[in-house]
Amino acid sequence: MHHPPNLNDWQEPEDMERLPAPPHSWLSRWKKTILRYWSPEKIEAPKVDPSLPDLTGVERSAEVFRYSILSTEYWISPRGYLREWIRFNLRIASILIVPTLLVVPIITFALGQFSTWVALLAATTANMILFPLSALLAVGLISALVYLGKSVVISRRMRRPPPGYYD
Repeated sequence: MHHPPNLNDWQEPEDMERLPAPPHSWLSRWKKTILRYWSPEKIEAPKVDPSLPDLTGVERSAEVFRYSILSTEYWISPRGYLREWIRFNLRIASILIVPTLLVVPIITFALGQFSTWVALLAATTANMILFPLSALLAVGLISALVYLGKSVVISRRMRRPPPGYYD
């Protein structure tokens, strides 16, 4: 004999960890994806190399240039948001450039071949339509020439001399 299931068997245990509900809108999914990869790190204030006076002229100018760039970055974004924004955009650009360089030329080539094939098919179809018409026109012209030739030959044979010509 079959017994109905116990209702307690169908209930989740209270100590079971619930998974978070999936995001419902595309905007919240997009935000969640961005936040997964967005991890800015605080930037330390740049310091000048203590051996700056001992460096050569080129090395000193490179060190001053490095310090100027890093201090400008620190001044604009000490929490590292600018650096993370650039890193994030470079990651997106690298994801987009791979299909752009690999897939788009193949698609462009295929579409070019497709347009060439369509042009050839159109020309073939036009020739298939024009060929019987031109053949019919040629047969008609030849028939007309034959008819004219016959009528000229027949009219010369059947021509009677005018009255009083042989008198």
